[in-house]
Amino acid sequence: MPEKKILIAAGGTGGHMFPAQALAKELKEKGHKVHFAGANLDTNRYFYRHEFTFTTVSSSTLKSGNLFSFCGKMLNLLRGFIHSYFFIKKFKPDIVVGFGSFHSATVLAAATVSGKPFVIFESNAWPGKVNRIFSRFAVLNAVQFSKTADVLKGRKVFASVPFWNKSSESGVSKECALAYFGLENKKNTILVFGGSQGAQSLNDCIVSSILALSSRGIQVQVIHFTGHDCDPNIVRNLYEKSGIPCSVKNFEDHMAYAWSAADICICRSGAATVSEIVKFAVPAILIPFPRAAENHQKINADELYKIGGAFYLEEKYLNQDSIGDMLGKILDEDIQKSMNKALINFRTFLGSSSLSNVVEELLYK
Repeated sequence: MPEKKILIAAGGTGGHMFPAQALAKELKEKGHKVHFAGANLDTNRYFYRHEFTFTTVSSSTLKSGNLFSFCGKMLNLLRGFIHSYFFIKKFKPDIVVGFGSFHSATVLAAATVSGKPFVIFESNAWPGKVNRIFSRFAVLNAVQFSKTADVLKGRKVFASVPFWNKSSESGVSKECALAYFGLENKKNTILVFGGSQGAQSLNDCIVSSILALSSRGIQVQVIHFTGHDCDPNIVRNLYEKSGIPCSVKNFEDHMAYAWSAADICICRSGAATVSEIVKFAVPAILIPFPRAAENHQKINADELYKIGGAFYLEEKYLNQDSIGDMLGKILDEDIQKSMNKALINFRTFLGSSSLSNVVEELLYK
């Protein structure tokens, strides 16, 4: 099939950037030309600039405390729209794929005005404002939750979320994954992380809860990613002093290994994380980020709880006892198996319709 040009509108946190880059990687491997456009791509810590061509355009939220600031943000949006419009005219993409957040807003606005077809991808249960606004103009809205389909306008399709894996590994055995982290396949493996930005409150409380488990004779091992702002040596020393086998890092590029090694996970409930829980069918304890826009992480957690694949706990109730109680439940073999099965069933419901296949079907219609 002839090469097509795809423009990906994305920016912001890892929850937006990792699925966007996973899609780009899949489309490039299929022989297409892929280019990124969005706000702050030149400084985004989650964007692998050496792997993809990109254009940084201006954009902004409209949240403002005064008229002067509001006018400045409007000018920034206008500047970004004009830049995006002329870039689209020059690049001439066959299709645009938007991943939400204000970082993609000016690109989607320019695609709408220039008449270029675009796909909206929304992996959160409650769609963000940008995707809600532009969904009515999209040729297709790809979602993973029924709740999302009820909110967005226009045509919808269920699609599995692309998984970003920096390595070329498409799959890895549990034994190989555990060996990668220096662990053995003899104990329940708990994966702990706070999302692409980490979370100090999770680090402190979860470590205490896991140490308490060990003091009660419950044998576990831990893979813990602390985030960039926490010293992993401090966390590692706490586990090692209690005799808990562990692998502790700030961050992990090869998340396929982490998910393949894990029996359960404790983490935030951003869109990308929830999607990975489903993909790898890992029973979860979710702690939604309380300041997420429109409380969307709590809605994600609630959807996964309804499916039967996760428990969740609001951060205001987070303490050693509450996490300890949930860990006690999820470490029960029967409960763990039931949650794993529920996640597999939901993954089957999403089917084999990957986002890259959805995009290609539109390209060759």
